Amino acid sequence: MNKKKALWGLFLVLLFLFTLNSITPLQKHLISIANSIKSDYLFLKKSVYDKITLHLHQKSQIEELRREIEKLRPAASLSVAFASKLNGCLKELNLTKYDPRLIPARVLSYERLENPKRLWIAYKTDEHNYSHGLLYRGFSAGIVREKLGQPLAILQTDRSALFSVMIGKEKIPAVIFGNGENMIIKYIPLYKHPKEGDEVYTSGKDGLFFEGIKVGKITKIMTKKIYKSAIVTPYVTIENPHFFYVVDVN
Repeated sequence: MNKKKALWGLFLVLLFLFTLNSITPLQKHLISIANSIKSDYLFLKKSVYDKITLHLHQKSQIEELRREIEKLRPAASLSVAFASKLNGCLKELNLTKYDPRLIPARVLSYERLENPKRLWIAYKTDEHNYSHGLLYRGFSAGIVREKLGQPLAILQTDRSALFSVMIGKEKIPAVIFGNGENMIIKYIPLYKHPKEGDEVYTSGKDGLFFEGIKVGKITKIMTKKIYKSAIVTPYVTIENPHFFYVVDVN
């Protein structure tokens, strides 16, 4: 009798476990609907979160730009006043008017996909064999040259980019080159004493830029037998640019 009860109990347990592991078509359908609803809910939740995050980010950027504009407004007014005064003096001396121009240029494509530091840009000019400086967000960005009759932007870290600069408060004259990653200044005389942290500016002596555009900071000084070199980290990192400004100093 006890053996029969034990067998009957075992049968009930097995039946219960089988019931748990067996899923009817109705249960499958309900589970499918539940999973679908859950998936849609999570997708909707993520979409709403992404839109709110994007809105807040854009709002933050707009506020930041407004603050920057307010900071720059007095400087812009002073620059206009200074340019007017300067050109008045030049006119009295019968000298050429100083009127550098910044011309917006839209990025079209890479010259070659394997080198993102050389880009074709849309820049209209009647000049031939020209070379100009290039700005991005108010800092030096490189140079633009004519190639195959089209304007080619060469970013300042490219090995073929070079232009004249000044170093630090001493305004040490130098020429800066791209080295593939950062920039390097070579052939600094040994009797000059540039330091790490010194700011580097355009000198305006090469006809590419006007004087005083910020380039970057010196991060390393190297002393050779007959000259010094300096590694410069640019102020601006250029990734996926859409527009540049071409500097026309003539």
